[in-house]
Amino acid sequence: MSGEDRKDGRADDRPRGAIFDCDGLLVDTRGCWAAAYRAAAEKAGAALRPDRLDSLCESLNGASVGIAAERLSRALGRKISAEFMRGTLIEAVGAEPLRPLPGAERLLAALEGHLPLAVASNAPVAVVELSLRAAGLCHHFAHVVSAEEVAAPKPDPGVYLEACRRLSIEPAEAVAFEDSPLGAAAVRAAGIFLVGVPFERTADFEAEVMVSSLWDPEVLAVLGLDWPTNPGVRHGVSPNQPR
Repeated sequence: MSGEDRKDGRADDRPRGAIFDCDGLLVDTRGCWAAAYRAAAEKAGAALRPDRLDSLCESLNGASVGIAAERLSRALGRKISAEFMRGTLIEAVGAEPLRPLPGAERLLAALEGHLPLAVASNAPVAVVELSLRAAGLCHHFAHVVSAEEVAAPKPDPGVYLEACRRLSIEPAEAVAFEDSPLGAAAVRAAGIFLVGVPFERTADFEAEVMVSSLWDPEVLAVLGLDWPTNPGVRHGVSPNQPR
């Protein structure tokens, strides 16, 4: 399937399923991860300076809990287990009021009844499902796949290949959405058409389509949907409501 055909939205090349990352793409959980790192450090009897915490969050964007625990252990000089990190993250997600990121809710509503959807995340299933429920997005997805259910986390393609298997489609029949270079590498390794929605564009982030929001004419074209004549009022959204 050609990238140009996908971009043009040609009917014979429309995808048969769509797969989304969660953290940083559908739901803004950056504060949760930062709170989890801070709490884990404090429970280990250490502390993270704000600049060090910011650097850690940036370098671990899209990472699994296991990798995050290893990196945090090195940064603190204290052993932080993946299980401890997982529990701390679940507590942080449960304590934060989470909302969908711009464009997420509108795109998922537009896809209702058109394509089966799945989430493929490096985060634990409990964290992903809790985040989606808190943001009011969980009902859109037929499947949630965690890297903890496959052999290796992103950038290994396993989580995306498993999502395709559960959707009963081939990788070439899917479209994936990612916000991090780590996740983008996993999508490319799986052989899936990639739409990148990066929080910050970097040289190592490559995608067939790059947009700044999930609610974008290029995204709808890739998915075989028409951009509404009045995008502000479709799906029950008023013209003055933020995307």
